[in-house]
Parts: sequence; structure tokens; C-alpha cells
Amino acid sequence: MKERIIWLDLMKGIAIILVVLGHIFNRMDENPINDWIYKFHMPFFFMLSGFLAIKTLNKPLLQELKKKFITLFIPFVTCGFTLSWICGKADRYIFDTFHGGYWFLLSLFTCWIIFLPIIKILTHYKCNLVLEIIILILPFFIGNLIMRFMTEEYISITSFSFTFAFYRFFIIGYFIGKFFFSTNLNQKFKKFYPYKNYLSALSTITFIGTSLCIVANKNFISQIPLTVFQTVLCISLFFMIYFSYNNITPFIVNKLTYIGKNSLSIYLFHYLFVYQFPLSDPKDIPLGFQTIIALGLTSIVITATLIIASPFKSNPFLSYIFLGKYNKFYNQKKQSENS
Repeated sequence: MKERIIWLDLMKGIAIILVVLGHIFNRMDENPINDWIYKFHMPFFFMLSGFLAIKTLNKPLLQELKKKFITLFIPFVTCGFTLSWICGKADRYIFDTFHGGYWFLLSLFTCWIIFLPIIKILTHYKCNLVLEIIILILPFFIGNLIMRFMTEEYISITSFSFTFAFYRFFIIGYFIGKFFFSTNLNQKFKKFYPYKNYLSALSTITFIGTSLCIVANKNFISQIPLTVFQTVLCISLFFMIYFSYNNITPFIVNKLTYIGKNSLSIYLFHYLFVYQFPLSDPKDIPLGFQTIIALGLTSIVITATLIIASPFKSNPFLSYIFLGKYNKFYNQKKQSENS
């Protein structure tokens, strides 16, 4: 069994909480906190997805593509369409760019389709780091160029606008992962460990300072490209958690890592509940109370989602069809063949 990285699960837990919280806020009046969440929560998820991409370099290309098809595209089709239909959003699932909220799975799958063949070629020819960066980031520019010649309908169906917007954060995650899992670089990085408190303070100040500027809607923000804010928030949050997670209360760490381990289930099933809490006239509710209500509803939605997802996770066939968990299904199939 693969050993999980605690701080990575912790990050995934925080990321999926922000996703659910953002969707709850969407049912309310405009809130500056929601604007802050939407600045970086999905780029952060793509960055975390790319972080472990370095682990695919020594595995066969077709095997990895098949794995991503099972873990991402199958849940997008089966779980996405089923739950969208139940929520009365089947048309939006098929034709809308958001695909009923399940665009993330399709866009992430597309990112892997782009990334895997390229990285296999780069690895085979042992390209240097500068060339690797240039070639891996090229699809971002090529994709945006190609979309100029595509119809709006096709862009919506493929969610290419999201794919190529967030592909660059997937690549940022890949290079951070390459840094972390490189023996030579990691040894050099450990020289900075005596100063990790200072690095933690720097990343914390950067993340909180940038966040406060966005929430306060400072005038100079409109003069700075959105990509800059997204990159600063994602990277500073990553290192803030990495350097400080040992100082967080174990109870909170355990809860957040559990949520992180189940982030896919929460993402897939939370739409069953998030649309059940419309506020009749949110403008009459002060923004502070809106935030408190949103946090409370987020806790309820995540808890309910985990309960609903439990039977799907425990059944190998349902886990395979709805969650893309192929290991349980194949293991059960092998056991039945051997018996």
C-alpha cells in the first residue's frame, strides 16, 4: 500500500472545503470572501494534481493514460451525468462549459492527456530544465491559439477554456513535485530547514497579505494581472501549510487529512446537497452573518456527502463506476477468478 503524504492530504482537505464553501456562497449575495476563494481554489487543486505527476515518469504511457481514463473520465461521465440528472441539470451537464459543476474532472483528464506524452518524450531525450519548462508550458499558448478557431459550442462541450486556463498551474505543481522528489535538490533544500520558521512566516505573511488585499478590494488590484494573484496565493499557501502543518493541533490535522483523502467523493457528491440551501433574500443578511451561515452549511454538506458516499466506496463495483477506484474492482475480479 502506498504511503500517503500527510501534508498533501491536508492541502487537499483545505482545497475541497474551499470548493464547497465557494458553491455555498454562490447561493448568496456577492461576498468578497467568495471573490477571494474563486481567485485561487481551482488553480490550487490543479497544482496539487500536478505535484505527484513526477511519479508517472517511469510508468508505461498507455498504462497511465488508462489509469487516468478510469479515475477521472469514468466518474465524469457516470457520476457526473447521474447526479446532474437527479439535480435537474442534465442539459447543463451536456452542453454547458461547467458540465453541471463536473468540468474539473474533464479538464484535469485533458491536462493529463497533454502532459503525459510530452513528458515521456522529454524524459527519453533527457532534456535540460530550461527546455523542459518551455516545452511543457507551450500547450497553454497553443491551446489558447487553437480556441480562436473553434466554435463556442465545441469549446463548451470540451471545457477547453478551463483546461488551458488551469493547465499552467498543473505544470507549476509538476515542477514543485520534481523539486521535492529530486534527491539532489531535496538535500540542498534541507540546508534551509534551520530557517523553516522564517520561511513559514514569509509564506504566511504573503498569503494573508495578498488575501486581505483581495477581500478589501484595494484599487491597485485591478492593475495587476489575475495570474499573478493566483500564482502567489497558490504557492504561498502550499509552503505555508508545508512548513507549519506540524504546529497545527493533531485533531484538526486528522479531520482535514480525512477530508483530503475523500476529496474526490466530496467533489462528486456534494452537488446533491449544495443546491438545497437557497436563501430567499440574502441581501438582507449582513456579510458577516452570511459567512457564518456559509461555514455552517459547508460543514453540513461535507458531512452529508461523506455519509452518502460511504456505500459507493465500500462496494467495489459502485466504487469503480462512480468514483473511478479500479483497484478494489480488479482485486475482487481476480479473487473470483482464482476461487
